[in-house]
Amino acid sequence: MKHVYFIADDRTKTLDSVTLPTSCELHLLAEPAELYNHPPGLVLWQTDSPMKQYLLYKDGLDSAFCFVYLPAKEQIEQSSALLMKEIAGLISWETFIQYKQQCFAALFRNYILVEPEMHYEMARLIQESKQLNRPIRILRLQEENVPAFLTDKEKKVLLLLADGLGTQEIADKLYYSPKTIRGYFTRLLRKTGNKSRTDLVVQAYREKWVEAE
Repeated sequence: MKHVYFIADDRTKTLDSVTLPTSCELHLLAEPAELYNHPPGLVLWQTDSPMKQYLLYKDGLDSAFCFVYLPAKEQIEQSSALLMKEIAGLISWETFIQYKQQCFAALFRNYILVEPEMHYEMARLIQESKQLNRPIRILRLQEENVPAFLTDKEKKVLLLLADGLGTQEIADKLYYSPKTIRGYFTRLLRKTGNKSRTDLVVQAYREKWVEAE
């Protein structure tokens, strides 16, 4: 049985009309401290202070708990540093409610949920938060950390993707067609075991495959 927990700092926020697989059990918790009395599972937390809540509970709870933080849309950008933490998602409450069934489907496939508007900016936001607001000079591959099974061309594509470039921009820089670049994306995802480009970029930063110098 997979356990799903919902916590709302704003008690007016509710999970209405959501259909979960029969293998899942939904628990509505009044306080986050109640998690200490439950087995690990997926935690959906509606809060406008996600970083504060993360810091309060990150050490005391079983590491098997997976957290998705659901702040208001206007709070998303200032919470971006959370993307460097071991979380399952950072997406606005408004987006989650609008697409809640799709969000659950993605989470049960082990996708990382990220606010759609952040996808193209996420690499820069993560790196800026790591650098504590110091200017980014050059983003470089850390060859000693990059998996050896990636080819040199795949590494070049990965570096540009991590630097926030889109398909056409990468194609222009490497003098390839967009179709060829999409083929590289497919191979990179397959080789690294990721489900999306977002997941791939998050892994690249978390595992220090790329860093600013």
